[in-house]
Amino acid sequence: MLRKKLFLTFALTILLIGGCYYFFIYFPFPPSKDFYDFPVPRNAEIIKETETSKTYKWSNALEEHAVPFGY
Repeated sequence: MLRKKLFLTFALTILLIGGCYYFFIYFPFPPSKDFYDFPVPRNAEIIKETETSKTYKWSNALEEHAVPFGY
């Protein structure tokens, strides 16, 4: 019985770690339907919007360091 609980706890922990890994590593840039599925950072804020474009402000993109490697 103890072995079964231990295995179940271990399996749920691995599943939780895998889910967090997927969510934070592969899903921080959801595809934008407006830009033909081009990835837009989740925490980017729209500054200006026109019919043909959108201007975003994203705190991770700096002039000195450009866009982060993970993007």
